[in-house]
Amino acid sequence: MTPKYETLDRRPIFILGMLQRSGTNFLRDLLVRHPACAGTEVVAEDFLVHHAELLEEYCDWVHGHWADQYYPEEVEEGRVRLMRRLGDGLLEFVRESVEGRRPVVKTPSVRNIRLFYELFEDADLLVIVRDGRDLVESGMRSFGWGFEEAVRNWAHAVRTIRAFEERVGAANRRWRLVRYEDLVTDLEGALRAVFDTVGLDPRDFDFEAAGNLPVRGSSTYRGGRDEVHWEA
Repeated sequence: MTPKYETLDRRPIFILGMLQRSGTNFLRDLLVRHPACAGTEVVAEDFLVHHAELLEEYCDWVHGHWADQYYPEEVEEGRVRLMRRLGDGLLEFVRESVEGRRPVVKTPSVRNIRLFYELFEDADLLVIVRDGRDLVESGMRSFGWGFEEAVRNWAHAVRTIRAFEERVGAANRRWRLVRYEDLVTDLEGALRAVFDTVGLDPRDFDFEAAGNLPVRGSSTYRGGRDEVHWEA
């Protein structure tokens, strides 16, 4: 561990991909090369946000028992705090798997992204998107997706992300929309923007080594093999 990072804040960095094939493995592999970060080995893909509506429903039911016509504002504040404390527990679960560094977790889904900041005030968020034509073609080749369903799923993910952008608005939130194409065509420029958002020092990152990072993630792009594989 580099001494510089021993006392650094341990805000987790969440990567949410619009769908599979959007580049979550690539972005995660890049970030964990920074000495302040580490990949969590709790699970390969966390899906903590994907199922967050269950926590929202729990808070709604509990809040319903608390409801008091004389103190509606205090009761609603209690519901907000309850949701946030549940999120704090999930963040600690993520931190436990990484000693002294910032955990990087990822999920190829933006389902329930609307609830991200209701749960995770003390976390940074990166949302990675990819051109629909490339993403759909990749999913059809790699996972056997049907064309029409894949197109509909991509469009739905776009609407979900746009709604999140409008919901967050001008609030001072640490999140960034990352284009997969930018990582491919201008790796250093795209990563510097990411580092600025999540508070990582670019001077401690080896951009040259990152440029030689192997392709990983159910890829058919390199390796001289026709079938899908997960080897770097």
